[in-house]
Amino acid sequence: MTAVQAVALLLGATGLALAVWALRIPHRARRQPDTRTNRTR
Repeated sequence: MTAVQAVALLLGATGLALAVWALRIPHRARRQPDTRTNRTR
């Protein structure tokens, strides 16, 4: 493997991890607020 390939793999892996992590957190953050309970109350 060349240094370019190693860097490309690292960037790709970190990019995918950050994308999945960033996509999962907003969903949890949106579900946690009591918007539904406030509307029902």
